[in-house]
Amino acid sequence: MFYQSQVQQYYGLFQKGDTFFHVSRIYEIRYAFLHHELPNWLNYHSYFGMGQAVNGMYPDLSLWPLVLVTLPLSLMKQIIAIRLLILALTCLVTYLSLLKHKYQSNLAIFAAVIYTLSGYSLYQASTEVQLGTGIIYIFSFPIFFALVDLFKREKIDYNLVLRLGLLFTMIVSSHLLSAVIVAFIVALLLLYRWLIDRDFNWAVLANLALSGVIAAILSLPVLYRYFYLSRSGLAKPYGQGMIIAESVQKMLSDIDWSTRTTFSVVSLVLLAICLFFGKKSEKMVKLLFLGSV
Repeated sequence: MFYQSQVQQYYGLFQKGDTFFHVSRIYEIRYAFLHHELPNWLNYHSYFGMGQAVNGMYPDLSLWPLVLVTLPLSLMKQIIAIRLLILALTCLVTYLSLLKHKYQSNLAIFAAVIYTLSGYSLYQASTEVQLGTGIIYIFSFPIFFALVDLFKREKIDYNLVLRLGLLFTMIVSSHLLSAVIVAFIVALLLLYRWLIDRDFNWAVLANLALSGVIAAILSLPVLYRYFYLSRSGLAKPYGQGMIIAESVQKMLSDIDWSTRTTFSVVSLVLLAICLFFGKKSEKMVKLLFLGSV
């Protein structure tokens, strides 16, 4: 009742998408810490009611420190504080990452502020609370630079292996689907190097495999919880087993500029330019193949 009354009292905070869902996750962790307990695997105190197993797909480990340092605040002030903390950390980590990679201090600050106050980082702070992916975006530049370093290495680099392992562990501990997406992007980069640049480097695979082992070991608590909850069959996610994709016909008929599930205007225009005005070469064909993937 306390939770529901606060939600109703400050209803202006809950306007978009999954905000209410993610605020409920904060409430669950907050409730546990206030009662000197570790957060449960299932959510019993917020609107999830019977304990829907959301924490399998949305690990909450990366949220714990943010909730802990803002615990003295009321729930609604805590939500605002966490969103501002994510913004501040995004700016700080981006700045330090650029500074480490020899960018001038004024350029690093300028880029960090622009990145923080635009795009998804600003969106999750001002419109829809998306805490897991918001935390991952804090480390966008370290992840990018780590992948750049990965493809430059010609021997095993244990410092890079550890860095990649820790970064991927952070992703897994925040949002499982994002970990799948990042792995897919890395796989496409590998295909690009092998198919187009014809640059097969065993050192890249070795560094990637070792960092994957480290990430898997450090992510065991999250992965164990996910598989345990999935095997139990308790409070399955809504729509589980009913995943569908758009038909090819709909992907062609529902073309839009900012689409998510069908072809976009931008991609089709670029594809047409490549096909009709680009140089016909084996490399172009391979690029179009990767683009279509």
